[in-house]
Amino acid sequence: MYRKRVAIGAALSVGHLLVLVPATATVPAREKTYDAPGGIEYTVGHGDVAARSVGALNGMPTNREAFLDITGYGRVTGPGTGTVEAGYLVACAADIDVEVKLEGRLGFDAGANATLDVGLTSLDPGVELGVGPNVSGGLGIELSVAPGKIVKISVGEQALRPDATGYVHSRDFHLVVTNCAGPLTVRPYTSITTHSLDVTGTGAVFADPITL
Repeated sequence: MYRKRVAIGAALSVGHLLVLVPATATVPAREKTYDAPGGIEYTVGHGDVAARSVGALNGMPTNREAFLDITGYGRVTGPGTGTVEAGYLVACAADIDVEVKLEGRLGFDAGANATLDVGLTSLDPGVELGVGPNVSGGLGIELSVAPGKIVKISVGEQALRPDATGYVHSRDFHLVVTNCAGPLTVRPYTSITTHSLDVTGTGAVFADPITL
């Protein structure tokens, strides 16, 4: 058995794979105020929330890239201090892990190109897709698809002084997600934690989900 190097155009399709185009999304500002025991009042909010999706730098259809903006803020009124944090909850419709094995029995010329379509009925040129993840002719595809994980990404936090507003001001945060099947969803958040001698308080605001 000998191995031939075959160039494969990795146009992977799992169900329907979203093709991204540059786009910008903005969402409304949010704010909440909480009253805690001991005379403490605390406020959390965010504004200037935006997401700009761009094509993957390496051209892979399973990669997602975006630039994100947010201004999160928090304020503690009364005898307390705190911390404000801003960031994003990020999830793909499904996570994929693909491994392509070449065993040198395809019969292609060394310079031939093949386009690999996972989830379709055939491979071009002339390679039939068998039942399950196996392909006749010695080209084996190992593909696992799992529900997309939800990942929390913090872009920054700021300590809060009593009766003063603190900010997390983030611009052009570069988000890169690999092995992503289907759309990428981003939910911006800002959270606050407050402390006094007698009370610990928490709260948060969440923006509408942004689909990229």
